[in-house]
Amino acid sequence: MIKKVSLLITLLCCALTTLAQVRFSSNANVYNNKTDQKIGNQYIAANIGSNGTGMVTLGALTLKARVTNSKRDNIYKMTAYSVTLYSKNGKTVEAVITKRDKGTYVIIVYYSDGALRYEF
Repeated sequence: MIKKVSLLITLLCCALTTLAQVRFSSNANVYNNKTDQKIGNQYIAANIGSNGTGMVTLGALTLKARVTNSKRDNIYKMTAYSVTLYSKNGKTVEAVITKRDKGTYVIIVYYSDGALRYEF
């Protein structure tokens, strides 16, 4: 009985980790993720509901977003969300949103020709 309850709690926790609620809006420092060179600043926002879907805005570009996975790290006190971003023409890019408990964010967007890192 205890094993069944423990398994149920574990399954519920795993199911809840894929459900995300990510909301932010900020001007972020933008870096080339490979060279660590600062490119500039850009507006970035996300409104992803508890069902794991929503919108992400990068500058003037607004994309549909779907959280595909998430992982909590209690040692470093942060949660990482794997997100697929969809453009209006059906193309996709992958992103990772890392939310630290202290309130800072790092978003890495993997474009076909490289990755950009947004920090705020």
